[in-house]
Amino acid sequence: TQTELLHGWEMIDWVRANLPTTAVIGIRDHGRFALFTERPIQDLAGNIDPNIPVHVRNGGLYEYLLSRNVSYMVLPSLTIRQDPIYQALYATVPMSIVAGAPQNGGVFLYRIDSTKTPVKH
Repeated sequence: TQTELLHGWEMIDWVRANLPTTAVIGIRDHGRFALFTERPIQDLAGNIDPNIPVHVRNGGLYEYLLSRNVSYMVLPSLTIRQDPIYQALYATVPMSIVAGAPQNGGVFLYRIDSTKTPVKH
């Protein structure tokens, strides 16, 4: 199922084994991921953090994520999900796929490059 793809156990295990315990991870469907990775999570859906939709609309999403110390994100490719949040993230946040991390059916772990300016499309 799509939920399994977004919360794949292989990705959870990899994060637990390879990312620092202080790494803040942005993810939209965060329940299982937050519970089992034991890492700080940034809600990307706007359910817990109402500032996310505001920054999607105003274009300040990258800066907001940096202010929240988000350094990694778990995102589906735009061929799987084309929600406005994912479109905004892919369009403006400089990031790269984390080498060695599992790729669960088009869901990838990205590292945010906080040294770069936002991508402008």
